[in-house]
Amino acid sequence: MKMIKSGGNPQVESFEHMSSSAVVLDQILRESLRGIRIWPDGRTDTPGAAKYAGVSEKTLMMHRVHGTGPEFVRLGGQKRGKIFYFITALNEWMQSGVVQTASVSPIASDIGKMGGGQ
Repeated sequence: MKMIKSGGNPQVESFEHMSSSAVVLDQILRESLRGIRIWPDGRTDTPGAAKYAGVSEKTLMMHRVHGTGPEFVRLGGQKRGKIFYFITALNEWMQSGVVQTASVSPIASDIGKMGGGQ
């Protein structure tokens, strides 16, 4: 998608080359990133990462402390440096939490076979 500047705001020049589902996904992505500062290298700060992941900053911090959160970088010193998360690391972390729904899991199908699924 080609971006142009018009009056200081980036605008989409044309959606003609995109399928309707790609346009919808693009709009959803743009909306989810609204208000999140992303540096050119793909990183965001803790407030941006929390908003992107849909969790509180405190939840993200607790995951970081316990080693269960997304990978992060600390810039500006080991103890007092600012924490940043790469969007790709946030996506991988969120994907790692995806679980199979009960309706398609082997256990649910076994329960259905036993007559308990009604």
